[in-house]
Amino acid sequence: MKQKKNLKKIKRPNIPLRRKIAVIYSRFVISIKILLLFAVYLFFFTKYFAFIKHEIAQNIYEFTSDIGFKLENVLIEGQHNISSEDILSKLEADKGTPIFSIHLDEVKSNLEKNSWVKSVSIQRRMPDTIYIDIVERVPIAIWQINKKLFLIDDDGFKITSENIENFAHLPHVIGSDANIYATSLIKDLSEYPEFASKIISSVRYGERRWNLNLQQNITIKMPETGFKEALKYIIQLDKASKLFDKNYKVIDLRDKDKYYIEKF
Repeated sequence: MKQKKNLKKIKRPNIPLRRKIAVIYSRFVISIKILLLFAVYLFFFTKYFAFIKHEIAQNIYEFTSDIGFKLENVLIEGQHNISSEDILSKLEADKGTPIFSIHLDEVKSNLEKNSWVKSVSIQRRMPDTIYIDIVERVPIAIWQINKKLFLIDDDGFKITSENIENFAHLPHVIGSDANIYATSLIKDLSEYPEFASKIISSVRYGERRWNLNLQQNITIKMPETGFKEALKYIIQLDKASKLFDKNYKVIDLRDKDKYYIEKF
């Protein structure tokens, strides 16, 4: 015979009402916090409340302007070749504009698009001044490439092709990579400024060496290596009055063991 098992009915624990309310309240608070976090995220990191944020910002700007935080002065330093009008136009603000409404990062980004600008920093100087510190690129030479002229800096960066005539005193370099090697050429020639002043242009050949075009239509073909040694030889000729007024057309120094001279 099968025996019947005695099954006991399990009773659920009797939870006090106060504890039930506490649990419900705790869950409610957690839900509210999650909703608040989600709302904060939507407000600050999305565009859903853009209009509200704009209105709040405008009210803050107007309030701060009313108590004196508005644009009255723009102080610019480091400016040489960039016009004041060009710089001020990037502020997109007039006198009396709330100073906190000027977005400095945007102004900085717009100024850096100007090829003359190497770096720029902008600050608010309370209560009414915007300070702009510009580091301009310094032109070291005029670079000719594809029949076009550009000002270049010591990094070989193309600054501009405008108003080249204002920089006619700068060395003139020609060739596809002449901009890259212009700095080292100018540095070598700077040791002999009197001779350097007699160079009309320097032409980069085969992306490996220079031809120096001098006054009196003299062309000096410099070697691929040993540039400084060849330059010293030319300087010695010049100092001994054996370079100019000799009817020279070409002085070929490409072979370090043999120098060739061609006359008109």
